[in-house]
Amino acid sequence: MKRWLLCGLLISCTVGVKADWYSNLYPANWVPGYTYGTEQHFLHDFSYAGYRMGIDAIPQSVGEAYIDVTEAPYNADKTGTNDATAAIQNAINAVSALGGGTVYLPEGTFKVRTAGGSSALKISSSNIILRGAGKGRTFIRCYEENMRNKQIILIDGGGSWDTPEDGKTYRFTSDIGDTPSKEIFLDDITGLTLGTWVIIRSDRSSEWIAEHSMGGFWSPNTTMGVTFYRQITGINREAKSITIDIPTRYPVKMRDNARVYKVTPKLSNVGLENFSIGNKMNPVTFGWGEEDYNTSGNGGYQVHSAFLIKFSHAVNSWARNIASYHADNPANTSFGEIHMSSNGMDLNQCRSLTIENCDFSYPQYEGGGGNGYGLNLCSEDCLFKNYSSTSSRHAFAFKYAYSNGNVFVNCTATNAKYASDFHMYFSMSNLIDNYNLDGDFIESSVRPYGANAGNYHGITSSQTVFWNSNGLKYKGNNYIIDSRQHGYGYIIGTRGAASGVKTTPTYISTKYGNVETAPEDYKEGIGQGASLATPSLYDSQLWKRQERESTALDIPATIEAEKFKSVSNLRAEAYNGGFTLTSRTNGAWAEYYLNAPQAGKYRITLRMAGLPTGAVEIRQGASVLSILIPQNTDNYTTYADNSAELDLPEGLQTLRVNFTGSQLNFDQLIIEFLGTGIKSVAEARGQVYVQNFHLYFDGYPDNVNFTVYSVSGQKITSDRAFALHPGVYIVRVQTLHRTDSHKVIVN
Repeated sequence: MKRWLLCGLLISCTVGVKADWYSNLYPANWVPGYTYGTEQHFLHDFSYAGYRMGIDAIPQSVGEAYIDVTEAPYNADKTGTNDATAAIQNAINAVSALGGGTVYLPEGTFKVRTAGGSSALKISSSNIILRGAGKGRTFIRCYEENMRNKQIILIDGGGSWDTPEDGKTYRFTSDIGDTPSKEIFLDDITGLTLGTWVIIRSDRSSEWIAEHSMGGFWSPNTTMGVTFYRQITGINREAKSITIDIPTRYPVKMRDNARVYKVTPKLSNVGLENFSIGNKMNPVTFGWGEEDYNTSGNGGYQVHSAFLIKFSHAVNSWARNIASYHADNPANTSFGEIHMSSNGMDLNQCRSLTIENCDFSYPQYEGGGGNGYGLNLCSEDCLFKNYSSTSSRHAFAFKYAYSNGNVFVNCTATNAKYASDFHMYFSMSNLIDNYNLDGDFIESSVRPYGANAGNYHGITSSQTVFWNSNGLKYKGNNYIIDSRQHGYGYIIGTRGAASGVKTTPTYISTKYGNVETAPEDYKEGIGQGASLATPSLYDSQLWKRQERESTALDIPATIEAEKFKSVSNLRAEAYNGGFTLTSRTNGAWAEYYLNAPQAGKYRITLRMAGLPTGAVEIRQGASVLSILIPQNTDNYTTYADNSAELDLPEGLQTLRVNFTGSQLNFDQLIIEFLGTGIKSVAEARGQVYVQNFHLYFDGYPDNVNFTVYSVSGQKITSDRAFALHPGVYIVRVQTLHRTDSHKVIVN
């Protein structure tokens, strides 16, 4: 089911809010690629986060099978008296064998343990929903006390993002810059097909480390560099390029061994829903200090790196309406309230997950080594809605460069031991939207911690956005956000009783080296978030993308360049009350979703300015409909018209304006209807003629582009050597700035 209901949500969000100001970076008419000011500040389009990129709703069913675990032959005990692990696992396995469906845990308490393995319950196939009767009604209680490196529920089909599954690697032939791109040019595309899932990656090279001022922190590594997990949605075999489903979010350079390789998702459509989950407390009375997780026998050692739930190598999956609970632990222990041995949820090398209405709180152990976290995030393009955590070491922690494109919306952290943080190894380009901080703060700076030399945490983010943060109470300081990111980070709008932020000093001295994070991160509307005209950046961006992708533009019409359906590697700059799209590199494009009232011949005029270095193609799918050589206007403000005539079918269609060169500004796309057919074209007068059934051209360059059509509009050939049969033909000749049409008769 498509999610086209967000407009109403946006309206409800703005009721009673005085829309006093728009961010300079996000005006009312914002489009992806919009840049502001001489520093070219820009915000990523974060709307792709979550299950199926936010377009499809989470399904109620993923298969026909349905098993109630308390019914025969499974007979799981729901009284909490007897172990129910095997019964639930057998039900999961049975639903898997039937091709997918729902495993239902009715109201009651289900005791589970790992029984010597790493998890009590494991889902290792796609299309499985593990569903309870509701939070506070269905309880999963793990009564095992030694949970070191274990999970109660593990969703994992195996695999890794770190190596190509077929041993083949595809190398970049051009860099991806700071502008988000959907097209990647490769040395070879043999074996890549539509729908293929790929890793896009570069190394953490010595040059990259120096570029990020991390010489004292990091050492070169082939798996710790910029990484995106994407699905191929288009292939251009002539250009040797692929189009991907979600734009890139940071530069990827050939210098750093930029490459692409196949990694097929191991799991999809796995859902956890509607239950409470908790760990029995560990009874050991000693060894709960910061470093005690390293010493056998200590309490901290026995619960080190335990998780309630772990997703690994999954896509398009979810967890919703889940909460940790006391699991029959005493209300007042020496640790306080206890819900979980150490950690709540771990997301490892996943993409496009939605975590909604979940709470992971009150760990027993909050020591070092990665313990006591509400959420450990090592994945990308995931959506967290109404997530919360109380009294954890970190309410959330981002880790690794592949943790990018994630979105937190209306989440809450209460009384954490330390900050919710960007923890280590550069998790760039994420969105924290309407985060509620009640005795907590968010930190994205330089962390001088880590396991050993060359592996310290270092600078933790760049291009991450903190939008309309709500501070309920400070945590022993005078700020709710500490943002000192590499390059630029963004703080836009804060509100509440605690609304201060920290962006200086940009010079940070540590025992592993001194780091300068200047320029100072961008901040705007501090203390004024309550009157921000766009209360939620994610909601607004998702609505805008849905509008772009679902609303066809009727033609003929004059279409502003920024009215695209999708865009790659183009920036949008303010011009004449709207925007002009700027192409400064080869391979940029914009796609337009059009509705033609009738089939026929149309004139397409591109209004462009600049000092072009190449051509502009008009493409429809894999076909090049026309090639224009743009006029050189000697500047970027004097626009000239560049036209071509095309035959378009009736109805909905997508045209791509593809820049094979650069140094152009593109302002308008003008589409005129010329007629329902091409029979009325005048007969050629010498410029195009036929001799011995072959075409010859007089007055055109030797290498001129042309296409031969039948009078009904069917394409015949673009090959000079092609022998034409007797008949009447239309020859379209592409000149420097226009398309000429000639009728030729072959006798």
